[in-house]
Amino acid sequence: MILFLTVGEYASGIYSSQILDVCKELSFISGKKVKLVAFISLRNFFKEKKRIKENYNDSFLLPMFPRLKYYKMNLFLLSCVALLTRPKAIICRNAIPTQLGLGLKRIGLVKKVIMDGRAAEYEQFKEYNLTNDHEFTSKFKQIEKEAVNKADYRIAVSQKLVIYWQKEFDYDQTAHTVIPCTLNSSHITTRGDMSRESLGYNEEDVILVYSGSSAQWQSFNLLFSFLEEQLQFNESVKVILMLKNNPAAEEFARKYLGRVKIIWNKEDEVMNFLSISDYGILLRDENWTNKVASPVKFAEYLNAGLGVVISAHVGDFSDFVSTNNCGFIYDKAYIPLSRINILVREENKKLVRRYFDKKSDLIRDKYFEVLKKTGVC
Repeated sequence: MILFLTVGEYASGIYSSQILDVCKELSFISGKKVKLVAFISLRNFFKEKKRIKENYNDSFLLPMFPRLKYYKMNLFLLSCVALLTRPKAIICRNAIPTQLGLGLKRIGLVKKVIMDGRAAEYEQFKEYNLTNDHEFTSKFKQIEKEAVNKADYRIAVSQKLVIYWQKEFDYDQTAHTVIPCTLNSSHITTRGDMSRESLGYNEEDVILVYSGSSAQWQSFNLLFSFLEEQLQFNESVKVILMLKNNPAAEEFARKYLGRVKIIWNKEDEVMNFLSISDYGILLRDENWTNKVASPVKFAEYLNAGLGVVISAHVGDFSDFVSTNNCGFIYDKAYIPLSRINILVREENKKLVRRYFDKKSDLIRDKYFEVLKKTGVC
């Protein structure tokens, strides 16, 4: 039995691709049952529980003790789950779940604790004031440092995250495997069936698309600066912004009426709009949050055959673009963009099958490495 632990996360496309799909894949690779243990905020608890259970029934969905800084209060319920399931290992998504996993290990309820490191969390809290609790944020660096150094093994979402651990947390071990954010399994075989003409575009238009959230780390000032430059210098450029409730985007669209569309759609419709586009935009400010990141949107863009326009220091992906010639690095100098041809599209899709598909030999070998080195397999 393997437990996969999350704390305070909610059902979303990311949850589906980076947690539920991973649980399914780990079960296949290991031949063992992988039980998801998810502590969910009391706010909308039953709604979230239903959504997760519908997609992964093999799970314990538990009410989270209110407020993140009291995370240790969740150890009692987690201990009950461990007593019931007797897991060989627990995979913990980020620092606080890892601290809870280490708590289980201290009382003899699990042998191996694997930290699934998804971000430089302390930097994210600090840079974007995510908790509004300065005392907790100041303590969190030590929480994260202990989680990184005391775990039996680590998954890192990027090599840049490992470098961050080495620099900030004095991490000097080699017990880690780098596995980037991989594509949602439902997206691998999804194909768009929309035509350009249906949205008023023609074959000469160069369509740029941004698909993502309105989170602070999305760096909208940089995004709009780049898009404005493209619109001013190239009459063929058209823009699709797949955003919801973003006043800055709405103002930008009014400025370039007829050339910028704001579209919000269901997740299963995203591929339609990506498939008629030429370039996916992934621009981020240069800070630690973004320098260690592994945005799943990168794989989604490539899966649609798009070239990716990316900032110079976005996790390992900026180097990936340079190495694989699958887009452009934007350093605030104008880039003349032209339409993506079908051969380039097919090459970009091949990159996804090799590097960002959970069922690829490369990704399966990485997960098997984690399980083998921790004695689970």
